Amino acid sequence: MSRSTDVQRQKECDLFRQNAAEEYRTAVEGQISRAGEIVTRSTVPDARRTCIVDLLHRLADTPGVRRVLIVTDGEETCLPAFQGRILPPDRPTIVAVAIISKQDSKLSPHEYYPR
Repeated sequence: MSRSTDVQRQKECDLFRQNAAEEYRTAVEGQISRAGEIVTRSTVPDARRTCIVDLLHRLADTPGVRRVLIVTDGEETCLPAFQGRILPPDRPTIVAVAIISKQDSKLSPHEYYPR
């Protein structure tokens, strides 16, 4: 092969990589934007109850759930002595947990979350 063919092939590869990277960035930015919109619209049904174990069981049993963001203070108020096993979901599922600490320890979770 000639040197010019190698150079041309390298340029094509570089362009392909750049396009693929840009498509990936755009897709990720879109997913992050959609996640932000969903989180913004979400509500806390009853912030006095933090049933993490129940939530994980529901996630494992709900078909079609693939990505989940759990925002919690980390306090399990429903099953504090749970020592069992939670079965994995039937399909790949990504669960991210954000544990938010209270800024004011005198307030209960349902009082400080809305702030």
